[in-house]
Amino acid sequence: MTASTRRVVTALVLVSGVAAALWAREYADFRWGWEGMLAVIVLLALWEWARLLGRTPVQIAGLLAAGLIALGLIERLSPEDFEVLLWIATGIWGVFLLRLTLPVGLNLLDRVLFASLGLVALPVTAWLLMRMPGLEIVVLLVWVAAADTGAYLIGGRYGKTPLAAEISPNKTRAGLMGGLGAAALSAVLLAWVLGLDFGGWFLFLALAALCACFSVIGDLAESLLKRRAGVKDSGAWLPGHGGALDRIDSLLAATPVFVLGMPAVRPLVGMS
Repeated sequence: MTASTRRVVTALVLVSGVAAALWAREYADFRWGWEGMLAVIVLLALWEWARLLGRTPVQIAGLLAAGLIALGLIERLSPEDFEVLLWIATGIWGVFLLRLTLPVGLNLLDRVLFASLGLVALPVTAWLLMRMPGLEIVVLLVWVAAADTGAYLIGGRYGKTPLAAEISPNKTRAGLMGGLGAAALSAVLLAWVLGLDFGGWFLFLALAALCACFSVIGDLAESLLKRRAGVKDSGAWLPGHGGALDRIDSLLAATPVFVLGMPAVRPLVGMS
């Protein structure tokens, strides 16, 4: 089986599992499937993050413990405190964007940003995906998957100019354009299915493009972490895709932006 075939087969299995778990939550009142699946993914991603960032077994264990504590503490936050944390998580990705324009090797800044992946970004995204309405989860996943697929297909075929050569030579400007185009196309199709008016289409497209851009930041941020750790993938759980963190890095960055943008879109779509 070729690498491309393994990638496609794994993607189909993942999509089927996510769809089944989400359907069971929304229509069969069975939340444990969705929440259990998210818990497994988050714990695997947390473990991979600790291994990438830690240099010794003691450091890895300490990082893993800190991440688990962060996951527990987020449940105790008030809605007002969580909203502040949500803005902080979004701001972290903005700092990551600035960091990606700088040379590789900024040790202190990198360590702070890498630590924030497991201590802020991962808990915030997990908390949001546990509680977001099913339709909004579908929209978000479609946009992120479309951006990732468009970047992979267009970048692989037409990509020549690297987007960030020092961090990830395989990421190209053509891939970025392909990802944005695919996300926009998916937004148009979803807007048509949901029956949005012209104003709704505009906001929907704008939010889809913004989420696609942030998904690229998440992807590059994890690539920088892997480059510092000297590995190609965060794990080997998913044939053709790598580890759990490799699959959700884009989602970590896109989810806070999506949630912050949805109040403007929700009334136009009829979501409650």
